[in-house]
Amino acid sequence: MATVLEARAALERYTATLRRPDLPPLEISGVYVLFPGTSTVSSEPEVGRWPDDPWPFAARCGVYLFFDASHELVYVGKASWGPIGARLENYFKRAPDGSCHVVHDRPGGWRTRPEYLMVVAVPEALPFEAAALEGFLIRELRPRDNTIGVPETRPT
Repeated sequence: MATVLEARAALERYTATLRRPDLPPLEISGVYVLFPGTSTVSSEPEVGRWPDDPWPFAARCGVYLFFDASHELVYVGKASWGPIGARLENYFKRAPDGSCHVVHDRPGGWRTRPEYLMVVAVPEALPFEAAALEGFLIRELRPRDNTIGVPETRPT
């Protein structure tokens, strides 16, 4: 399973091999904690905690990566024609006690609960790049809960 560090390395490969050098850079958040108080301390720099802090790059298009309690990649999604914050609000809401509540289950359900979030914002003039970046990350990192875009393993 891919970790936060491996996801960052994949983003570097994407930038080095698939993006023109004259394009504005991708912007990568630190780790956002979805369930403060129950999540273990992350070794990555934190950029926010649910629900007190806004989503990273909430008004931008891009991709979001969910990690489990072991900091292993669970899922990669995209927001290519609307803000990342609106897309994330489809997954998580504030429960009556003020904690984070998962309201949107992905098709097939979560194998493990997402605990952490990392966001990659694409340049504002290039919202369509989110789809290419999502596809690249799914192919490279093979998150366990992404099924679309992952080649089937066929017996030889």
